[in-house]
Amino acid sequence: MRARAHGSRLRNEHSLQFLRKVRTYLRRHMRLHNCCRCQVRKPYWLFKKQASTTAKLSAWCKACFLAYNQQQRQTNPKVNLRERLVHRMSSVLGRVSSEECLRLIGLPTWQAVCKHLLDTLPGGAFWKDCQVDHIQPFATAMNREQLIMCCHYTNLTLITEKDHKQKSAYERRNHFLKRL
Repeated sequence: MRARAHGSRLRNEHSLQFLRKVRTYLRRHMRLHNCCRCQVRKPYWLFKKQASTTAKLSAWCKACFLAYNQQQRQTNPKVNLRERLVHRMSSVLGRVSSEECLRLIGLPTWQAVCKHLLDTLPGGAFWKDCQVDHIQPFATAMNREQLIMCCHYTNLTLITEKDHKQKSAYERRNHFLKRL
């Protein structure tokens, strides 16, 4: 009899441990958080981590961040031009952070970079229709120092997409002929 009572007590303890583990798992993995932008309660893994908040999660869900960033890229020239410059410099110099890119450009803020580029905007053109152009192209650089010099703000201008394609074709042709 005792063995049976002891065995059932062990089974009950095991089932209680199992239930505690399930409850802990659900509490940890099914935690819901409210998005302040779309006002929907969502699972915590749909939010970015943010150590400065009490919940350790951002106020907006990842989908709201993505939608906001896409809208900013389309409507805010500062955001759009910064992303284009950082992407281009990273493709040429290797991975470059936004701060490192700003240091290479030689201006104190992205606001100043945006103002400089918008001042070079061709008459009658809209910033969305233009490309950031390096007056002295990256392709002409022979070493890393020359590449870095090509990044300076005095070498940057905005030109229309049509003019940019014509310039690129002309430079490619000249670059090809120089190699022959």
